[in-house]
Amino acid sequence: MENEKLSNIHSISNQKNKITTHLLFCTPILFLVTFISCDTRYDYLKNHNITDADTGNNEQDEIELINNIRISASATAIRSGFEWVREAEDSIFTIRDDIDSTCYKAPINIETEILLDIYTTYREQISLSALIMNVRSDKDIKFKISLYDMCNVERIFETDYYAKEPLDLKDIKAGCVKISFISNNVFEICSISLKGKTNNTITPVYEPVENNNNLHRYSGVIEGFYGIPWSNSEREKIFNILNRYGLKMYVYAPKNEEKHRALWRERYTESELKNFVSLNEKAKKNNVDFYYAISPFIDFDYEGDTDLNILSEKLAGFVKSGINHLGIFADDIELEKDIKVNSTLGKRHADIVNRLYDNLQKINPDITLLFVGTVYSDERIYAFEDGEGYLKEISHLNDNIKIFWTGRQTSGASIGYEDVEKFILIIGKRPIIWDNYWANDGGDGFLANLYMSNYEGRSNDFQNYTDGIAINPLIQGSLSRTNLIKFGEWLISNNIEDQKKWAEEEFSKFGLLNNKRGGTLSITYLRLVSDIFNGNAKKSIEYLDLNNAIDSVINGLSRGDISITHITDLLRIFARMYSTDQIIYNSNIDPLLYDELFFPLSKVKYDALAGMYAIQYLLNKINSVEDSALLKKLNNAIDKAAKSRFGYSRKKLNDFFNFIKNFTPDREYKIDILPQKGGLSGKCTSGSPMEIQPFDGADKIELFGLSGDDYSIIGEKIILKINRPGNYSISILGKSSTGTNVVWFNFLCR
Repeated sequence: MENEKLSNIHSISNQKNKITTHLLFCTPILFLVTFISCDTRYDYLKNHNITDADTGNNEQDEIELINNIRISASATAIRSGFEWVREAEDSIFTIRDDIDSTCYKAPINIETEILLDIYTTYREQISLSALIMNVRSDKDIKFKISLYDMCNVERIFETDYYAKEPLDLKDIKAGCVKISFISNNVFEICSISLKGKTNNTITPVYEPVENNNNLHRYSGVIEGFYGIPWSNSEREKIFNILNRYGLKMYVYAPKNEEKHRALWRERYTESELKNFVSLNEKAKKNNVDFYYAISPFIDFDYEGDTDLNILSEKLAGFVKSGINHLGIFADDIELEKDIKVNSTLGKRHADIVNRLYDNLQKINPDITLLFVGTVYSDERIYAFEDGEGYLKEISHLNDNIKIFWTGRQTSGASIGYEDVEKFILIIGKRPIIWDNYWANDGGDGFLANLYMSNYEGRSNDFQNYTDGIAINPLIQGSLSRTNLIKFGEWLISNNIEDQKKWAEEEFSKFGLLNNKRGGTLSITYLRLVSDIFNGNAKKSIEYLDLNNAIDSVINGLSRGDISITHITDLLRIFARMYSTDQIIYNSNIDPLLYDELFFPLSKVKYDALAGMYAIQYLLNKINSVEDSALLKKLNNAIDKAAKSRFGYSRKKLNDFFNFIKNFTPDREYKIDILPQKGGLSGKCTSGSPMEIQPFDGADKIELFGLSGDDYSIIGEKIILKINRPGNYSISILGKSSTGTNVVWFNFLCR
């Protein structure tokens, strides 16, 4: 984009101010280069006993760190009319995308901390050279910048910063940067750049691609959703996955990109066109065809040739730049303007697209053109007054122009020959399936649906009656990569069981893990995320193991035959869920993937906390123990979970919590509360053993949140020996022949 974020800028003279149109109060800030004096640097080093060795090796390369580290903010402004953060537009994670319209929205009159956690990713302190913040405000904002060896330990450096120039960090070695502020003014942080010197580079793991025969020329991905478009970084990573499965097609068509749709007549700037050329080249390197699509028909003037010439000239610029794969889209135009969908409209669309194709072929006879009509499914044939008439006119498109079709419905639970039969009968050729199986942009401004189910319900002989399948995926680009792996595995074997193994066998090959640390724990928990958010556009999101365990507890209590096993099975699920967010945080998972999981996993953590409180409250009830404080904690956790717009098993969880709170024992239940005994013995130091004896009388103990190398269980005792410093969340489940219980701990290991 023309106004790139500072995290992608390596020369201060080339920095450009981001311009946003939706915040009228913002004024741009010019960056003036000033530096702290040498005397100040000397006094700081002397006062803090920092030697030259501590400040880093000048021979190391200076790199941008912000895209490799964990970032977080303790608070974010919530827009009027919403109860939750708009994560793709307003959260702290927007500082490292390359989209000009997204910035972190700072809260008003709230003490806020932004953490830039270097150590969790790099596993070492790094010599930090400069911090640059692109802040947009109508008044000066005072920030407190603090450096630490690790987050949440003793501070080693602190200074005030007004974000008007780069801040010299003096090559101090640190593992964490904290940016603190409180302001009564509205402001945004649009980007943060953190420069450091290290030879310890973090790069994604990509296994080499061999013998890629590109089996699926018209199968791949359509970035065709409503909402914030993907970043270029996400697109490039998508290309890599497409390449690995022989998927040739990537289509650029984000509906909220203004020059694609709302302002289609506007030409792209030279810088913007260069960006498309760069994406095209990167796609080619991955054996992928990059398609640029445009959606001009909301307000197209069919009288005369003015709009046709504008459209033709705009697309000619792409062809002359080497982008020979194009698309003309007319989907959903009736949602934005009163348009009659009939044979007249179909004739106009066919005429414009054919003439456009002829014009572009004069520049390059090898161009490929895709088309999406306003009638793109069986249900839309009958939804309009003359939908079939529209489609009959579309049949007059040039035979070389490929047409998308979604099937009998916009989103289909299944796709087989019957889904394209009507299309083939009218059009006379095979379509490309536009598959909205995982599409989650509908209604995304409110409740969020994170569809992570396996790819199923599609006939394995699709190549006999379609030209391909193109996935219109999640609005979350990184999580879409995990789904595309499932799609690729389905193409290979059409076997659900093979998709279930994707995390173990395929995940580390696709740039979703970095090359710093291995281990199976992060992969195990990523698979758990897919299980929790198991749903698609035609199937509600249900964590089936949780649902079944809840049913067993409720039914057992209702019948009077509840057992320790029923309760322990449910506790085990909640205990595992509780640790998921911290496991993902500490793992070697791609930072962009972590960003997209942060808000969904916050919901999972509070649901798990509420679930554990609920079971403890139930155990107290059936043992005639009144605990109003525990009920208050349960309600507080439920309230916090409800503030997330992400969800799964919504009705099941709501029914469970209400049942437990309203349950009144009418008989004796022989299930005891396993007594708690002790907590962590002292402070955790990496590599040193630490003992926990959580319960008194437990026959079996299970721990969640650590790898098997980090602990051992000896009788009733747990010996922790964590080898990696960091923050940890663990939960421990105990069971005896007569009782059960759960405890959990959050702690720092130095």
